[in-house]
Amino acid sequence: KGKKAKGRSSKGKGKAKRTGPGNAAPKLLSTSKVSVEVLNGSGVQNVASTTGNALIARGFHVLGWSSAATFGYTKSVVEYASSADLAAARTVAAQLGKGATLQLSSSVTAGTVTLILGSDFKTLAPLQIQPPGNLAKQYSGYTGGTNVCRSYGTAFAGA
Repeated sequence: KGKKAKGRSSKGKGKAKRTGPGNAAPKLLSTSKVSVEVLNGSGVQNVASTTGNALIARGFHVLGWSSAATFGYTKSVVEYASSADLAAARTVAAQLGKGATLQLSSSVTAGTVTLILGSDFKTLAPLQIQPPGNLAKQYSGYTGGTNVCRSYGTAFAGA
């Protein structure tokens, strides 16, 4: 018999995919590197255009917006062409919080993703601001307390 991982249950929402060492969060792309088409799959008036404009404001390259083939989508879907576009699909899905399903689709053009807004969609998730990281390391050890004028001797003395 196989061993069960401690603290994990096999009950619930199906099998989770491992994303890397230690189940790290999946890698997301810069929004400026993602091309997305937005489709209204719910029939809610102007939802695709409003969301498309909001994605543009967040830096996405929005190819356009229109109606999906049907308004029968109850859940939002992000379609992508191949594993090469999975990071782009995850980047778009992250804008919806936990409300989107990723789906591989042969009808999507490689290098782009399609966001189909279902009736579950209300608004984009709040922006996630990334902390700047270790700036002292990035800028050769300089910190806010570093006296950068010290090496100029008396050039600034008494100024």
